[in-house]
Amino acid sequence: PFSETLDLTAFAGVRRTIVAFRLVRGELVFDPALLPFFPFRVVFREVDVTEKSWGGVANVSLRMTGETWSAALGYTRDISYNSLGEPINSDRVYCSLDRRLTRRLQVRLAGSVAYAESLGVLSRTDQRYFQITPSLNYMLSEDHSLQAAYSYDRSDDKALPGDQATDRNRVWMTWNLLFPRKW
Repeated sequence: PFSETLDLTAFAGVRRTIVAFRLVRGELVFDPALLPFFPFRVVFREVDVTEKSWGGVANVSLRMTGETWSAALGYTRDISYNSLGEPINSDRVYCSLDRRLTRRLQVRLAGSVAYAESLGVLSRTDQRYFQITPSLNYMLSEDHSLQAAYSYDRSDDKALPGDQATDRNRVWMTWNLLFPRKW
């Protein structure tokens, strides 16, 4: 850490991804031996496919803390895989602001923007995400708190035809319990 109130964490790296899989394709072929009936049949052929790619991964975060507040800002670049095993590159920028209003009451605002893309052999991914979550936390005791929160999420899938956007609104309350430290 830079100081007691400022903390910077960063790492970056290079990645090499090799994805190998066997693709089975069905082809409709003409077969004169099946005449005079339907002279076509389906032939399945196996094709070995290998995808190789270079890329980078990174995680950078900055956290500042005061007596009654804290703020965080960060960026991540990572790789994940879709259900077909193809790599998806994702970038995410996030931030959060926390403020203690009284000894027992705290407010928080968190948000993020993310982008995911891949140009795989079997599927294409091009998605954008936005999320914002305000919350209110009240300490009932040292070991118990109540939290009320709201979250708005928006997802845009540019790879889909037609209606590409999805909005999601959630409201929840939680009761957090810490078990006593001494039995």
